[in-house]
Amino acid sequence: MVCETSRLLLRHFSMEDLEPLAAMHSDPEVARFIGGVKTREQTLRRLEEWMAQYQQYGFSKWAVVLRSTGELVGRCGLSPEQIDGISEWELGWTFARAHWGHGYATEAAAATMEHCFRKLGHKRLISLIRPGNFASVRVAERIGMTYERRVQWNDAPADMYAASFQAERSPVQGTSM
Repeated sequence: MVCETSRLLLRHFSMEDLEPLAAMHSDPEVARFIGGVKTREQTLRRLEEWMAQYQQYGFSKWAVVLRSTGELVGRCGLSPEQIDGISEWELGWTFARAHWGHGYATEAAAATMEHCFRKLGHKRLISLIRPGNFASVRVAERIGMTYERRVQWNDAPADMYAASFQAERSPVQGTSM
């Protein structure tokens, strides 16, 4: 386990997560903003990439599971990105449609941000959000990110939101690292 909230556990992915993750990625409503991950084979490659990043960086995207049932409901975590020639750590989240509207994305993203700032020592995180993804914009704003500018990301436009570490930032309520 990486971190937890009152309702969620964030942990490393394993190969046992492939089928529920592939089902989430293949949902057209989920896939329309994540790009590049829609099939089981693409999900497998991405899962292998994240697991390799655990070894390389000590973190990557994490599985988000309900504490009450252990059900995989989404993913949240970091990925390295190059934006205008600058290396940035991107905080991203994706959740199964059946679990939209419950506040899980905000809860997981806030816990991840606190973990990255307090435990991993990051000083800045960005989120790259496709135009029209209003739910993700709301998540970014709720966790204290602010809009910086429109960028090109993976050959398409994205709105870049960012947050920087502030020592006086209080830990997110309901989380523990």
